Amino acid sequence: KVEALSRIATRMSSRRLVLGSGGMKVDDLVRAAVYRHEVKLDRGALENFLRADMKAGKVPRIASLEEVEVDSCDTYLSVEAGRACIFTTLSVFFSQKGRVSGETLKYLTDLLNSPIDIKVPLTASDAETAKSLLKILLGNGRCVTEGKESTFVEALDASGVMLVEFSPEEKSFFFHENFIFALSSAVSFVSAKKLEKASIFFDCAAGLTAESVKTSASFFEPSAIEEVTNHKGVAAVAENIRNLTEGSKRVANSVPAANTPAQVRTICQTHGPSREEVDRHVRAALNDVAAATKALETSLPSGIAANSLHSQSATAAVARSLSALLSLSALSKQRLGAYADSSAAVEEAEKLTAQLQGFVGEAVSKLVLPKEAGGEGSVIRAANTLEKCVTAAMSVLAVEVELGVATMKEVEAEVKRKEELREQKRKEMEAKAAESGNGEGKKKKEKKKKEKEGAVKVSDPLGLGKGTAMFRNALLASKDKKEEGVVVKDFLSPLDEDLAAAALEAVSTRDLRRKPKIPKGTRDLHPEQMAVREKVFKVITNVFKKHGAVTIDTPVFERKETLTGKYGEDSKLIYDLADQGGELLSLRYDLTVPFARFVAMNGITSIKRYHIARVYRRDNPSMSRGRFREFYQCDLDIAGNYGVMIPDSEVLAVVCEILESVPIGAYEMKVNHRRLLDAMLDIAGVPAYKFRPICSAIDKLDKEPWESVKAEMVYEKGLDEEVADKIGQYVQIKGEPKATLAKLMEIEEFTNHKVAFETLKEMELLFNYTDALGITSKLSFDLSLARGLDYYTGLIYEAVLTGAHVGSVAGGGRYDDLVGMFSASGKKIPAVGVSIGIERLMAMMESTCTGVRQNETEVLVASVGGLLKERLEICGELWRSNIKAEVIYSEDVKMKKQIEFAIEKRIPFMILIGEDEIKGNVVKLKDVESIEEVVVERAKVIDIIRSKLSERGEVSLFDLAENSKKSQE
Repeated sequence: KVEALSRIATRMSSRRLVLGSGGMKVDDLVRAAVYRHEVKLDRGALENFLRADMKAGKVPRIASLEEVEVDSCDTYLSVEAGRACIFTTLSVFFSQKGRVSGETLKYLTDLLNSPIDIKVPLTASDAETAKSLLKILLGNGRCVTEGKESTFVEALDASGVMLVEFSPEEKSFFFHENFIFALSSAVSFVSAKKLEKASIFFDCAAGLTAESVKTSASFFEPSAIEEVTNHKGVAAVAENIRNLTEGSKRVANSVPAANTPAQVRTICQTHGPSREEVDRHVRAALNDVAAATKALETSLPSGIAANSLHSQSATAAVARSLSALLSLSALSKQRLGAYADSSAAVEEAEKLTAQLQGFVGEAVSKLVLPKEAGGEGSVIRAANTLEKCVTAAMSVLAVEVELGVATMKEVEAEVKRKEELREQKRKEMEAKAAESGNGEGKKKKEKKKKEKEGAVKVSDPLGLGKGTAMFRNALLASKDKKEEGVVVKDFLSPLDEDLAAAALEAVSTRDLRRKPKIPKGTRDLHPEQMAVREKVFKVITNVFKKHGAVTIDTPVFERKETLTGKYGEDSKLIYDLADQGGELLSLRYDLTVPFARFVAMNGITSIKRYHIARVYRRDNPSMSRGRFREFYQCDLDIAGNYGVMIPDSEVLAVVCEILESVPIGAYEMKVNHRRLLDAMLDIAGVPAYKFRPICSAIDKLDKEPWESVKAEMVYEKGLDEEVADKIGQYVQIKGEPKATLAKLMEIEEFTNHKVAFETLKEMELLFNYTDALGITSKLSFDLSLARGLDYYTGLIYEAVLTGAHVGSVAGGGRYDDLVGMFSASGKKIPAVGVSIGIERLMAMMESTCTGVRQNETEVLVASVGGLLKERLEICGELWRSNIKAEVIYSEDVKMKKQIEFAIEKRIPFMILIGEDEIKGNVVKLKDVESIEEVVVERAKVIDIIRSKLSERGEVSLFDLAENSKKSQE
């Protein structure tokens, strides 16, 4: 409570805002309208207004405080909405130098800072509300001052605020469409912020309930949430609950999951969608304020259309938010069932929820209807409806909060009782010790007692989480500020700035020392892993270069339109980035589509390129099988007009060379042709418009049995069962390339089908080329291979490891139309390529290539008796001679430690120096593995080291795998 009160004092000292000429700021709007912060005008800007008045010959227009006949009204806007109207008027006027008097600005400022709360009539339209506001500011209206209702003129007289007569130009603002747009946007935003703060209270109350009844923390962990849903709102609520219960002993993994009440287990899943709807509403309201501010910078009549669209979207947003608010209230009522004795609370909550439900139902029915059909048609009326519903929802929530506070009071009393019993027992033991004459023991006891009394307890005695304790203390502090006998529902409100700030801080507070985590589907790579990876990259790069390829680079993100429509059903796995000012961007899904865009943009007609870089897929990761959300691809692509199947056969040869250059065991290259696949589907009786969806289903045959794939074709894709059975017969055809080709040539349906026959002839040509390259034995002609990407047009292929379950380790195909999609003239550049799945290769090799050196240091320069400068001199000579060398960063280090360092890092050679070696201009060259030492002249040591290093040679990946195998044996 002391901490909560100190935070209140800090906020009290900063409750003043200075309004400048930079337009209306939404934070200032909330501070002035909802929390009544003092408003000051920028002194320099105000003086400019007053000087402009003097220059124009304007004199202060102080109106007389004469009583006028006041219009009557049954319904008014909330106090906060009325203050929002005044603040918006002041902000708009403050941006109109030369058109608005400085005295008018002072009048509006004094009115905001006074205790006067104007009562703005709730009218049928936003334009009528603007007119009503003008009437009030001119003296025709009612208000409330510190709980006492009176006419506006009477309140001005009592408060000492001078009524200023508006000029005709100032009055004209209230009839301008853009001003009305700004007014309604401001009121709408204030109501949206109230809703946002109320939704945070719902999370805090849920956290308090979880603490009160004791809950397993496992239900709120990211892994548990991700297993159920990827919903952003659910993840946000889970984060809030974790923040509230950080460090809790009552919401912890030690609490059995089975003991957690069902109403508490699903807090995140049930709160999430409603919270996301609230956040969407707040963002929309914020955008409306920004649009209104921009519209006020011009006098164009476009504000009429903008206001019309604003009315439709704002009222629809309020309707959705009211439904979300009702859902949150109903969930709060359900959570009461988690408490042991809650029958009275449940009964009260049911009455309040029923009232809210009736009110929301009536309001939503009006909001979703157009004005002509009896709907609201007014943004301000919709915002006013939302505010009333928020107040009603707070009454429902207060029942849960009251029960949680009461439960924790009982826990607090029990903790205090146990503490008193312990203290009593301690005193009894001390008394016995004193009676027995154990003086020394008594002194120690007294010393420990003093130390204990002087110690500061840093943890919550109730075992509450840091955020929950903060929220509870803020509730108690707010209650202490009220009169005796108040209950939670009397002060649980978004209008309580201190309580709202404490709730926001509670859901945002986490211990920064908490163990960090990396995103799902990603991983950190350690030095040993990177050493293996670099060797593999080097092997792959050398193969690419051996075939004459050049490298390029493209941005890690592309325009969304570049990527969409290229990946079939996998398009849903593309990572979209947040809107960055008009450009819709996405992280690249692969390297092929960016390459096609690169070729088209740069007018390239032929290129053989390789590219090694990261790509991103929002897939369900399987780390053990090498399936990640962020991973490297190693691509080779050949673009240009060449002979049929010539570049295709070379790409296949490249894949075989790479897979035979790394120790991964036996592999098989499956090949097929997209045109042959389409012909097969046509022969089977599949409609042409279903080719791509059926191909996507066939592509799953390497992961799922035929029965599952068939069920997808029939029940999800709408294919006739007989057609599916015929496809099942064809996709089983596979085997040695030439034998399979011969088998297909014997099938009459294929030879009589023009496209099928032409494609089989192309495949025959391919196998002739692969014979010449010596790789046909590595191929398998497989009609079940589909490759689900939409852009393939010709040969497709995929490499898999035999006997291993890690999926494909390489794949690709021909895509003759992809480049043309990005060409302004539609010019097609045929292309074929392959992508090496480096992550899956690494998943295999990390277990077979253990014990690799993390660095490549070749020489450690060591010394006896310091000699740091001399060690550095020798290191410098080695570095200049391109020899990898190190020195331990210590002025005086023992020889034993230097030798241990060399052995641990597996550094092959050491140069040893001492005083004698320095005098004789020699060094000792030590072979660390054989422990042999030779004395070498200083001038010859570099040549000798080079000679010995060349004799050792480089350790290959196969050597590493063999050494690892021997070590395991």
